[in-house]
Amino acid sequence: MDTTNQSPPQKQIETTADSPRYSSFFLVLKQLAPSFYALAVGVLYSAGFLVLNSYLAKFGIFDIDFINPRYFIAGAGYIVFLVCFYLFAGRAIVQASKWVQLEVEKLTKDRPSYFWTIIAGIHGFANVIFACCLSAATFTLLAVGYAESSVFYAALGIGFIIGYPLDFTNLDVKYPRTSGIVMLATKSFAIYIFFASGGIGTTLAVFAIYFVILLFINLVIDNFVRYRTTTDQIAFTGIYAIVFLLSSATTYGTLVFNQVSQKLGGARPQSVSVALSEETRRSLPISVETHDNKVLEGFLIHQTPSHTYISSSGHTIRLRDGDVVAIVSKPEPEKAVWEKFLPHTTIATTLPNSSPDGAASAQSPTSP
Repeated sequence: MDTTNQSPPQKQIETTADSPRYSSFFLVLKQLAPSFYALAVGVLYSAGFLVLNSYLAKFGIFDIDFINPRYFIAGAGYIVFLVCFYLFAGRAIVQASKWVQLEVEKLTKDRPSYFWTIIAGIHGFANVIFACCLSAATFTLLAVGYAESSVFYAALGIGFIIGYPLDFTNLDVKYPRTSGIVMLATKSFAIYIFFASGGIGTTLAVFAIYFVILLFINLVIDNFVRYRTTTDQIAFTGIYAIVFLLSSATTYGTLVFNQVSQKLGGARPQSVSVALSEETRRSLPISVETHDNKVLEGFLIHQTPSHTYISSSGHTIRLRDGDVVAIVSKPEPEKAVWEKFLPHTTIATTLPNSSPDGAASAQSPTSP
């Protein structure tokens, strides 16, 4: 038989969606597709309701309306929170077993070794933790703007400088074990920087929520891999997923929502000065301090068509619409990203001071 014109057999590449480990998981997604949009809107509205009210509950406030656009705004902020999780941590947990398998094959290619198999497992676990840190740092830097995330990204840049030459020169192929140890050390260093610089609780709170979500997804995937897929299993898994999402939305609203910028659907309190009516000023308790007995200084917590909620002097004050004459918002101060980590440098500036004859005289910042 003449086989000269026959093309050589093509190697079949197994994708993630076609692998047996995830076929059942994606089958569930296909079965839920017809009702996905209605379910997504319902979950978005419910999540926004829980996020907003779990945040307001800390001040003794509840905002319960059947139709409230603020619920969708808060829910959209929670979606941004979940998207940041999916970008790195979500993909990492889905690909974790495949990464470990490839790492074991690479490190034990010359000869089998229990030691290098354990190293591959540790590297796989470090990959997942590193991805979770990266997701938390991304959300924190995007929505909160803390300097701790910037320091983590600086450590990440150092790791890229070290790791890229290994890949560019194919040294990772020639010396897989050395390359594996270097990458493990680099990621471990970045993880250490993340936790060492995460002094502000919000960064660690985001990581903790992401890590719990990661464990839940791993549990769901493992359940579909180990057991035969049935209708009851799909239904109960869907119910569990919705309950878990709403529970995580409550946790997000309690721990993180008050630090998220309003640009991303958050509720970071805004510093305001509130001019009150004469009757309202007289009715305020003595424990509430006002500036010259006319202006109330505090933070704007929440507003409805009929009430304004101000946090001042450790109290939450509910003001009616007629009680407020004017509200003056104060801009947020610019955050110096490296101010906490680098020595302060004082730059002397010359400030013009008007003299009685109109001339400007220079005054040193150190002069009284």
